[in-house]
Amino acid sequence: MDNPEAPDLYDDRQEDDLLALMNEGDDQESISGGWILTYADLITVLLVLFVMLQTLSDFNVEKFNVLFYGAFGTEEKRAKLIEVPTMESVILEDYKNYKSDQVYGSFTRFRDEQQEITLLLEQIRKGIKANQLRYYVTAKADPDRTHVMIQIRSGLLFQSGAAALSSAAYDIIDKIIQVVNPHTEYSINIRGHTDNIPIKTKQYPSNWELSSIRATNLLRYLIEKGVDPMRLTATGYADLIPVVANDNKLNRAKNRRVEFILKK
Repeated sequence: MDNPEAPDLYDDRQEDDLLALMNEGDDQESISGGWILTYADLITVLLVLFVMLQTLSDFNVEKFNVLFYGAFGTEEKRAKLIEVPTMESVILEDYKNYKSDQVYGSFTRFRDEQQEITLLLEQIRKGIKANQLRYYVTAKADPDRTHVMIQIRSGLLFQSGAAALSSAAYDIIDKIIQVVNPHTEYSINIRGHTDNIPIKTKQYPSNWELSSIRATNLLRYLIEKGVDPMRLTATGYADLIPVVANDNKLNRAKNRRVEFILKK
């Protein structure tokens, strides 16, 4: 026999389930909507921050002191403006520090050496002019101003294919010694150069031997004339460093030369 109250009990349970679902929905909505409070707090803090930045960007110390301390503010209590370094002042300070470091010191020494070489070149040229060597001898500095080079055509000093000084060479070399000897702080590297025409004799198997012995003979003569041997070196370069192309007789004569390199 069926129970007449069964449908009523079922309806009550259904109503309770519906209320539970509604309450659960309310709880989920309240939980999911909590981020709004955090977001609102963040926006408020950022707003306050920007207002403070705007205020401090045009901060008037005198007005602040009058407003905050009035007529009773002492010098110790009164606010003072803090100087914030500008980009220009920072760069200037860094530059001052840079001037005192090792890199700047190296640059300064290099600049001073360039000035010394320029002065030396002027003095050498004056000496060449005073000794009437302008038609035989030239002097110049390298582009970096590290040394002065005195250049003489070897035809004025040596016979063709020979390394012994010619009779006309002594007068020219003696005058060059008068020009370079006073500058004792500079070393003298004597360099011999030839053209590209090969030489092959019993005494000089190649241009290397010829250029080297010519430079060595000049070195020995300078020592005999009183130049400090500690200042002197001799090097032969054969035809390795031509000043012009060895394509005609005149250019080959220019490449046959002797150089005195004055360098600290």
